[in-house]
Amino acid sequence: GHWWGNECCDWPPLMEFLRRHERPQPSAVRSVDFVTASPSVSARRDWATVETQLKPFNFSEVHLTKDPRRGEIQGTTVNLGRLALNLGVFGSSVDFKVTLDGQALTVPSAEVKVKDAESRVWFRREPNGWRRIEPPPADLKHPARQGPFKEAFRNRMLFVYGTTGTAEETRANLARARFDAERFYYQGNGSVDVISDAAFDSAAEPDRNVILYGHSESHSAWKAMLGSSPVSLSRGKLTIGERTIPGEGLGCLFVRPRPGSAVASVGVVGGTGAAGTRMLDGLPYFSSGVAYPDLIVVRDLPTSSALDSVVGVGYFGEDWSVERGEFAWREP
Repeated sequence: GHWWGNECCDWPPLMEFLRRHERPQPSAVRSVDFVTASPSVSARRDWATVETQLKPFNFSEVHLTKDPRRGEIQGTTVNLGRLALNLGVFGSSVDFKVTLDGQALTVPSAEVKVKDAESRVWFRREPNGWRRIEPPPADLKHPARQGPFKEAFRNRMLFVYGTTGTAEETRANLARARFDAERFYYQGNGSVDVISDAAFDSAAEPDRNVILYGHSESHSAWKAMLGSSPVSLSRGKLTIGERTIPGEGLGCLFVRPRPGSAVASVGVVGGTGAAGTRMLDGLPYFSSGVAYPDLIVVRDLPTSSALDSVVGVGYFGEDWSVERGEFAWREP
């Protein structure tokens, strides 16, 4: 029958079940079959880590087997941009031969710290095949920071509203920040700090995500947080790479890496004018099942179709650039 109370942890069948199903150590795992839709959600299985994808949110697959005595790892991949293998767990003193999708790459044993359980080597998929690379810098996309926009609402995010614009812009920025904080409190039972740009210290808590409300002319923290960003949002104009879109009815959501941090992000909720800012009220980014890419631009249009209001969407490249990213635009 049903049991409850202190017997539940002393029940012999349960203890025996746990003993039989103990998870093996990574060094004992001989094969990895792993599928993920996004490394930002799930990236690692034992000694293999999917760090980036070629096509964001298409399924990425890793099917690898290893022979530690011979120092061999071989298998196939699908939709991988960068792969990390933890060879240190094998404790082998021979050179490793890694074969990915039929392409053989050699890793000298002298370059693998076998005593280090987190000794990893990296491989990048390029147009002409796989290539072993040096440890990638933290300013590239990686599992802890690679978008999309909704991933900005992590790491104890801080809401910062702009106060250096017009009185109307300041009121709108504060109202939206307060609205988002209240909704997050009601919907997610989480308390979010909401402060002004005048009270924000860009050097404090560098690994904390920041959400900026406003644009470059209405927010004093814009230069510190987004001074090198290829996306520039100002009064009456939006610039993305070499593309400039004029108008005061544009609303924009996007995410960028936070300067000085290897894990933190900066999210932006802003518009080129009051009409563009109001357009963002219809984008429920706290709702489950509603997805956004790294960047989305909407325009205030007298139309009954919300999809017609979308001007452009896209993902930044591995290096957070526009040129190496993937974007789609609705031409005027």
